[in-house]
Amino acid sequence: MTHATLPLPAAGTDDLTLAIVSYLGRYHGNTFKLYRYHLGLFIAWCETNGLHPLNDVDRPHVEFYVRHLIEDRGLQPSSVHTAMTPVKGFYDFAVWDRRITFDPARKIALPKIHHKKSELVPQRQLDLFLETAKDTSPRHWCLVALLSSMALRISEAASLRLENYKGIETGAPSLTFKEKGGNIRTTPVPMPLVPIIERVRGGRDFGPVITQRDGVSPLTRHGATGLVETVNRRAAKAGLTRHINPHLLRKMAITEAFNMNMPVRDVQEFARHADPRTTSRHYDLGHTNTYRHPVHQVAARLAV
Repeated sequence: MTHATLPLPAAGTDDLTLAIVSYLGRYHGNTFKLYRYHLGLFIAWCETNGLHPLNDVDRPHVEFYVRHLIEDRGLQPSSVHTAMTPVKGFYDFAVWDRRITFDPARKIALPKIHHKKSELVPQRQLDLFLETAKDTSPRHWCLVALLSSMALRISEAASLRLENYKGIETGAPSLTFKEKGGNIRTTPVPMPLVPIIERVRGGRDFGPVITQRDGVSPLTRHGATGLVETVNRRAAKAGLTRHINPHLLRKMAITEAFNMNMPVRDVQEFARHADPRTTSRHYDLGHTNTYRHPVHQVAARLAV
């Protein structure tokens, strides 16, 4: 069942199908696929245990399902939260649609997530990675430059189109793209990045900004990740000791904005996060930069 083939509610449709359609119908793309998958696992678990998801499930049953995810399937806390998000949403909407009077998932206990930030990549290691990307090919260099200077997500960088690129001739270079969540965003292109894009563009006015090897086909997310992996392998031969993935490049760009003492609101806009707490909590890797630690200034002040 895809979003396009969600059954149209009709007279006589059973309540469970109506509840599923009512909840999943508001989502699209990868979110829809993810929620459909995890909600399907929960409903299958209910059926295996002789429970109707709407008529029979109580809070203890949902608690047992959480234990099932942890003990039987061996999921980590973050994965448990991911699996339970559509279950909780399903019951929340079922109450809202008056299919049930009590939400059995409202007060369930989920395992605590201990957020661990990635460690900051040493500047020399990052410089080596960037130089390797530059020496590999215009496609590799353009992709890495977009990720590391504009904090794009790998899917966003892969989907960029020349039709949505305004070059230097406009006086204000910019790129328009669909970001996570489906919103359309226009972002300025920094001047150092313009010649990099122009080189990979090769005089074209239409098609993907970064193509596959054939120079025509659009780059997929998997293909874009492959380009970054190629840079990693080449850089490792030159002395790179830290594996750098696309999301780490995005985090490094956001961290650099924090290190430049930009206001959190501006960094949030740069990161394109809905919640500023996400930006500061998960994307500021500067906590591992011991050279900026306050102990140095305090010790100097006290002449220790």
